[in-house]
Amino acid sequence: MPLGSTDRRVARVVIEAPTASFRYPHFLLARQPTFGVPPPSTIHGLLAAAIGDYPDPESFEFAYTFTARAKAADLEHQHIIFRHGGKFPDSGAQHPTNVTGSVQPNLREFFFGSRLELFLDPPELAAHLLRPSFCLTLGRSQDLATVVSVEECLLSSQPAAYLENTLLPFSDRPFLPQGVTLQMPSRIGPLPLRETRFDRYIHLNTRVFAGQPLTGPQPSSSRIFLSPEARSWWVDPNSPSIQGLHRAVVFHRIPSE
Repeated sequence: MPLGSTDRRVARVVIEAPTASFRYPHFLLARQPTFGVPPPSTIHGLLAAAIGDYPDPESFEFAYTFTARAKAADLEHQHIIFRHGGKFPDSGAQHPTNVTGSVQPNLREFFFGSRLELFLDPPELAAHLLRPSFCLTLGRSQDLATVVSVEECLLSSQPAAYLENTLLPFSDRPFLPQGVTLQMPSRIGPLPLRETRFDRYIHLNTRVFAGQPLTGPQPSSSRIFLSPEARSWWVDPNSPSIQGLHRAVVFHRIPSE
């Protein structure tokens, strides 16, 4: 965000769920690990469930932080379907099969006590979350979520901030040694094809500071230099103050294609 931008009116939505899971889509054997943060496609699906239809990707921006009390794993059944040319049991030659399937137990990672703090622009979009058209979930259909609060807030433009437990664009990677690079689903299209687009992001699972020098000495590992030029940050003034700084809110868009 360039310097000189005005304050920004957004909605802050707090959503909690007893369990949440965001599996790696290309992992099929033995274990289903979860992303450490919801991918953008999950946010798109959450809003689609609330509205009753997919929102226009060009019509809104979003930012979020995600935390959980713990992470665990439990056994879950996978139903594997494949081509088959055999016969149904006890049917003789009368009822050949086209497909068959098997059930395989699989370890599935999930979060316990998850909390999503979602910022929406325009703020009017958050009204749908108070009266959703369909059940709200964070991941699987059984990961039912509850909207704890919805309120408007005014983000302010600041030259320095801290960031933590959030998703950053991959374009920041050259200036950020911390965080995990992930290839995540950024958009899942409507039925019947449900075409999926993947993009790279940075899951920032630690705290870093950005902007002008802070008061007191700071180890280089806790600093982030995102640009050689001056840059300002959208900051949530209601977030906890750490060394005189508030938490930055980094916005994303759902890709249109």
